[in-house]
Amino acid sequence: MGVVLTAWALVWRVVPTDPVKVELIKAATIRRIEATQAVSPADNGITLLPPDPAILARYKAMSQYDMGTRQATLQAIRGAPASDRALAEEGLPRLLTAIRKPVFALPEDWRKGHSGTGDGIVALRSMAQTLHVIGVERELSGRRSDALDLYLAAEELGSKVGASGPLITRMCAVSMQIVPLDDLLTLLASDTLPARDAREALRRLQALPGRREDFLDGMDEEFVLSLVGIDQLAGNNPQAVNAPGGSPLNTSPAGGISPWWLARERMFFENGYLRWRPAIQSLDVRQCTALNSPPSGLLQGLRQGFLFGIMWPNVARAMTVWKCLHARLDAARLLAAIRLYRLDQGACPPKLQALVPRYLPAVPVVDPNPRTEFEYRQVGRSYELVGTSDLFSDTGLARRLVFHHP
Repeated sequence: MGVVLTAWALVWRVVPTDPVKVELIKAATIRRIEATQAVSPADNGITLLPPDPAILARYKAMSQYDMGTRQATLQAIRGAPASDRALAEEGLPRLLTAIRKPVFALPEDWRKGHSGTGDGIVALRSMAQTLHVIGVERELSGRRSDALDLYLAAEELGSKVGASGPLITRMCAVSMQIVPLDDLLTLLASDTLPARDAREALRRLQALPGRREDFLDGMDEEFVLSLVGIDQLAGNNPQAVNAPGGSPLNTSPAGGISPWWLARERMFFENGYLRWRPAIQSLDVRQCTALNSPPSGLLQGLRQGFLFGIMWPNVARAMTVWKCLHARLDAARLLAAIRLYRLDQGACPPKLQALVPRYLPAVPVVDPNPRTEFEYRQVGRSYELVGTSDLFSDTGLARRLVFHHP
């Protein structure tokens, strides 16, 4: 076996694609993390929400009734004990105060390295679900402005959590936003939405820190964390990747893992990420799918590296969900802007471009790559806004977003 592995090492020498670029990505990522961690505690909403058992119990009590669909949530709320409602209401003022803080800088121990799904993240997700559940309840009781406020607060919480951290943390934040977003869209599409509510909703939606382009930052941090993990396994010695006389059988004292082998795997990982990064930067789901990152089988593993296949996330799937969220957020901005235009002008805008620059800085699109625009049609005093994309159906949602006013 040792002869086979040594022969493989001699045949497939690992040549770095662009080590300078790798170091630039690492340096930029570290600076970004340090800037996030350096935020003043007075500006950090997370400081108001320590992940202690009391806080977790308070929000988990109501979050269990967020069933993923509106109908299921309504049925669950009707059966919720009054004590659970009381717990949720008691914690609401503190939660809303925290969300109004400029940022949510997650402590390092909340990230849990690669997983990013520690108790702190679970607590935040429970809080977002609580906001949604109480919002649905208030909407049912006719308090639609209060419901709108809570749906927007859930979006703000998820967006601030997802504005930093590795990919997994950001995708957990997406799950905080995606469910209440449907109820938010329904309220914004209402023909009875007051101007004050529409204006406040548009302001808060425009101020959300999350952008489509942030996906690259999350992937860069995921990449850097992976390199750190490999270096730790290898005893922080990535230099011996093609060292003369190196052998996979020269194992390290800790765990019997070869630093030489891990150094080669690290190089494979760097090369693999640089191959993927242009598609990630351009948010090209089709290209990511074509790259089909996880190497399967012994031969591909030998050629491309085993750890890259094991540690590399499902980028195409994550990117699809990410782009779907931002398409729906842009639909929400359009609905609020159209409503304000109608209230100000007494008629629907003739085209979406009429919303610029008074209501929107630019007309958003469903998907920047491939470029897919929202379809808008005015008929008399009515309008129809349609967003069609395979992104929606790929995430289990309806392929078309349709908003129509008679």
